Amino acid sequence: EVEAENNNLANLYVASYRLHSTLDFKEVINVIKEIVINLVGSEMFGLFLIDEKVNELKLVDHEGLEGKRIDPIQIGIGVEGQAIEKGENYFSDKKGSGGGPVACIPLKIQTKPLGMIVIYELLRQKDGFSPIDFELLSLMADHSATAIYCSQLHTLSERKLNTMQSLLELLKTGK
Repeated sequence: EVEAENNNLANLYVASYRLHSTLDFKEVINVIKEIVINLVGSEMFGLFLIDEKVNELKLVDHEGLEGKRIDPIQIGIGVEGQAIEKGENYFSDKKGSGGGPVACIPLKIQTKPLGMIVIYELLRQKDGFSPIDFELLSLMADHSATAIYCSQLHTLSERKLNTMQSLLELLKTGK
């Protein structure tokens, strides 16, 4: 039992470390996917981010949803929309394959929603969520939101820096 607990703590540490080890947006998304696949045990899920212009969640990346049409999630509508609106995790007692989500994990910074992980199906050999899965998903949600937010800010600042450098270069050369 102690060995299992130590292993779980090590997994949590590695997941947290990996999320904060990069500022590259695509790499952050890949780390989140690896955590959901390997530590949580999901084979079908989507990662959604809020599009503030239209106030809905749009699919950014996924695993196992190839060939399936995934519509944007309307905030406040359906299980997924209510989970993001309330900012609360949703867990079904099912394992998946029923079409609906097995879990909805809002990603938020303090109380501001940033996105959500929607798990549609667990691995075949997994019977359901264990207590450590609930802890891991809650911890991962907080750390994932922060990592995504920081990587987006970094990308934006790099873009602005490149624009400013190009503008200064243009002013220097007078062309």
